[in-house]
Amino acid sequence: MFDPQTAALIRAGPKLPDLVLDRLPEEMTRVFAEIVALRLRLATGPAHLPAEVIRKLEEFRRIAVTYEAMVLLMPSREDRSAAAFVAAQTHHLLHLARRAQGGIPPPVLSAESISPEISALLLFLIANQPSDAMEMAREIESAAQEQQSVLRVLTAAICALGKGELGTIVELSYDHQILEDYEEAAVAALYGEILTGIKLFADFVLHADRFRNGPTEAMTIFLRVQKISVEAIETPIADFADSENTPPVSSFAGPHHLASLLLGAAANLGHAALAAVPPPPGLDGSAWSTLVSSIATRRPFLWPNHLAALELGFLNPGTSSVVSFPTGGGKTTLSELKIATVLANGGAVIYLAPTHALVGQTKRDLTNAFSVPVRESFLVEDYYAEI
Repeated sequence: MFDPQTAALIRAGPKLPDLVLDRLPEEMTRVFAEIVALRLRLATGPAHLPAEVIRKLEEFRRIAVTYEAMVLLMPSREDRSAAAFVAAQTHHLLHLARRAQGGIPPPVLSAESISPEISALLLFLIANQPSDAMEMAREIESAAQEQQSVLRVLTAAICALGKGELGTIVELSYDHQILEDYEEAAVAALYGEILTGIKLFADFVLHADRFRNGPTEAMTIFLRVQKISVEAIETPIADFADSENTPPVSSFAGPHHLASLLLGAAANLGHAALAAVPPPPGLDGSAWSTLVSSIATRRPFLWPNHLAALELGFLNPGTSSVVSFPTGGGKTTLSELKIATVLANGGAVIYLAPTHALVGQTKRDLTNAFSVPVRESFLVEDYYAEI
């Protein structure tokens, strides 16, 4: 279920009593296999998860909420990305188990809470694992149809963030409803403010070269929602007058929790915004920004392997490289960034493809990415697209 890199990330999670991190990737894989097997058995009749798996899922539930709390309350931890990834994966396994057993899904967004699926999506983004966030977004979309207007649109924005479809976020809108219930009106206002923050963050990611201070506008909104979602309650009880005791509070826990996760996601993803990549040495900054902004509309975030390649000088003019990632590992993003380097430097690119079908696909992709003429040529028995 996990490649060596993600298995290592899981094993790097925070230590907890009685939790053997070295065995955790294998235990998660075994539970996933049991859930898949249950779904197959249900096709032929009633079936249930083994008692041992149910006990393990309860353990995963404790891991999920504990690690998620660590991510939110201790943002400076060195193992924060590992904690976020483990929390997200365990939330996802619990979601799959509930769905396989026909459980009723919790509300996606409410005054009191956000669903574990929303938590998982944002935790994957905090861990900079966008492919997992994309899968989670698809799981959430089908569950959001029954919500009221602002919640439905906000859920769509969160899913679009998970899928990297930031252009659609900027265009989202909803009809403001006049709500007679004060609590419902307050919740709608708080979630509406969070939607505004997500739209500002999407605008930053798409045009990061225009923002000198990073995603500060969006993060300011998330901080404001976080603050006004919690209010201390005045009480005449003498015990709470003592400074050593914490007074009771009134809170809208759902908006507070969502704003807290978005703060973490915005802080992490702000550093991974593709549009924020500076021009390689010697390149024209204006031409580079134009080319990279075009790529960012479809692939807005750099993955950890992309960032590592850039740190090694992959984009420097004159640098030759061999890139080998598994399918879906992000080779296309690096290829397009390398092409942008050449084009911004006034050069031309020959892109080889092994089959005629891939030539057509490559031509379409490169045309969409750079809006420059791409022509096909035929050479011996190979095909290639030339910019």
